[in-house]
Amino acid sequence: QRNPRVTGVGRNKPEAETVLRANHQRRINPPKAPVKSSADTITVQQLVSDWLNANLASGRWKPRSKGSYQSWARPYTEPDTYSKFAALTLAEANNVPTLRAHLQAVADKRGPGAKAGAVKVLSGAFSEAERGGIIKISVVSSAAKGIKTAHKPTPGVAKLERKRSLTEDELRELLAQVAADKEAIKHDMVDLVRFLARTGLRIEEALSLKWADLNLESEAPTMRPPGTKTATSNDTMPLPLNVARELQARRERLPKRATFVFPSPAEPLSRKPRDISNLNMRRRRVFARAKFGDESFQWATFHTFRHTMITLALEQGQPATAVQAYARHGNLATTMAYAGRSTKAREVAQALDFDF
Repeated sequence: QRNPRVTGVGRNKPEAETVLRANHQRRINPPKAPVKSSADTITVQQLVSDWLNANLASGRWKPRSKGSYQSWARPYTEPDTYSKFAALTLAEANNVPTLRAHLQAVADKRGPGAKAGAVKVLSGAFSEAERGGIIKISVVSSAAKGIKTAHKPTPGVAKLERKRSLTEDELRELLAQVAADKEAIKHDMVDLVRFLARTGLRIEEALSLKWADLNLESEAPTMRPPGTKTATSNDTMPLPLNVARELQARRERLPKRATFVFPSPAEPLSRKPRDISNLNMRRRRVFARAKFGDESFQWATFHTFRHTMITLALEQGQPATAVQAYARHGNLATTMAYAGRSTKAREVAQALDFDF
């Protein structure tokens, strides 16, 4: 009854034999350590990074969405920016109190827009983990309900006025000051700002614009901007002549193998569009230094140039339908919303051919 490697002790023989058999069984079939699930090992940073890269590679996001999601995901994917929350495992993070505390902190520190972006990223990534069987159910939506922001404007910092347009004098002054700004020059922002101001393209479209999309040699230059918002956004649109000449000069300055018209100055041959987040950070600083009278241009964004282009075209008497065609709005009501703010698309382009 006794195995030389196993012993059993009891108050009597039957009990000792029972203990011996149990000890012997444990020796030949030792208990296994608890198996950790993927949720115990995969971190939020790993999940969001994989989810983001998969969606970028799939091509399902348009340029505008790509830039937004990359910006929203950055606090979870890049080591120099992500928070303690990004280091949590999914098992630790996927509960309402933890997620709610994190989203509330984002809302308080960075505002409701940042919170909404965080919800979109986490909801997408955690839902993917749910579909993959890594977690049973995502609770991001439940955690996000009812969060109110305590975010307050920083004293002395102008609020972004997203519906405001520049007057012609303000536009002229802003372009002049940007052209003289050392940071704008160093980081190749001058040409981009002038291009946005004189074409009204969305910033995501401009950054995704390739040399192959341009026809600069024609007497009537055109471009085919990447579509982002409407079914008409892929239509070829006319280029103001001055803009075409400036783009020809720019092409001579860039490497011949450059794909994008406005690539990152650090990676002019990159196959990916320039990162919009770093560009926006620099735009805030450059515009804050530029002034018109006593007022800083810190309230303005890249999209302000689009508002301005549409407003000036309408003020100059261009037909609303022509402005709609040039701006590539899906409906006329969108264009007419600019009418109270201060024939052919080619005529609109000529009207916008300012000598700035």
